[in-house]
Amino acid sequence: LSRAFLRSSALTSAVTLPLSAVCALLAPEIILKILGDQWGDAIVPFQVLSLGIYFRLGYKSSGSLAKAIGQVPKLARLKVVYALSVLVGAGAGAAYGIAWVAAGVVGALILHFALLLRMSLHDLELNWREYLRLYRPALITTVVVSVGCFLSALLLRIAALPAFVVLLGATMMAIIAGCVSLWLMPSALSVRELEWRTARLRAAVPAAVARIPGKRIDSNT
Repeated sequence: LSRAFLRSSALTSAVTLPLSAVCALLAPEIILKILGDQWGDAIVPFQVLSLGIYFRLGYKSSGSLAKAIGQVPKLARLKVVYALSVLVGAGAGAAYGIAWVAAGVVGALILHFALLLRMSLHDLELNWREYLRLYRPALITTVVVSVGCFLSALLLRIAALPAFVVLLGATMMAIIAGCVSLWLMPSALSVRELEWRTARLRAAVPAAVARIPGKRIDSNT
């Protein structure tokens, strides 16, 4: 169980941390191109909320673990704390503008992530050092992706190219930088990791289908 939790956390960080950086850096093009020029005030809140992508998906691993080991009552209490912290954070930021409301929500999200993670590490008898070691590949990849995305977006903006071209070009550069980074170092997205994930998925699908009323899996097919 500990191994599955650590693998899930490593894979989540390797994917969502670079994604958060790209969304924050390309927020002007994403907002203005998709929503239109009248949504310019949403750029900064979107950038702030982008920083919470990892924490929003990351606490799912801890939540699944809590359900698996019978910690549902404790999980429910933490969700109440989370809801209250969102209200307090958003309410405190409301007086200063929508960007601060977003910051309050992200702050509540980080708090919820930290509380759930603390519970998970305690239940699995893992230490923080062992857990934080998983972040090294993801953090390096995030830095490489951020630099590649920022520089390419900067050059394309200086060239006064359309927002769509900036968005496409910077995104492609971020993908290339991320792939090169993951290829040059041991990472959470190793071949062994992907094989493990695929095997788990193949084992889960027949079991899920078998629980559907009226469905039956034929072992001979």
